[in-house]
Amino acid sequence: MSECPYLDSCRHLKALQERVTFLEKRCAQLERELHVLRASLTGEVIKAEKTFRDMEDKFARLDRLILRVVIDMCKRHKAPVHQDKIVKAFRTRYPSIDCKDETIQRRLRKLREEGYLHSPIQGHYIPKAKGGVNNG
Repeated sequence: MSECPYLDSCRHLKALQERVTFLEKRCAQLERELHVLRASLTGEVIKAEKTFRDMEDKFARLDRLILRVVIDMCKRHKAPVHQDKIVKAFRTRYPSIDCKDETIQRRLRKLREEGYLHSPIQGHYIPKAKGGVNNG
């Protein structure tokens, strides 16, 4: 018994439709990438990108949240905490905040430079006593 030629052509047509759908999605993705690359070459500012001024308030809020995580972890562990553990705890406590690991680590270094944190060993942080922070 041989299969119906109509079923073969239906299967072939369905496979072609799936291929067209895949290629359309890929084409749209490549067009978006091309737009970004052209913009970077010409120096054009893409409106979807956020500037530092747009993000400044978010950074200030981020500093407070990171500092809160460091304080809680140091109280729990009774020792300086490594930045990887801080990042993991931050992500667990604030899953809705979208930022890169590097951003959190950069904010930790900034808090250390500003005198809110102390780093007895590279990559480990502990909060400084409240009297140790220069408010003036």
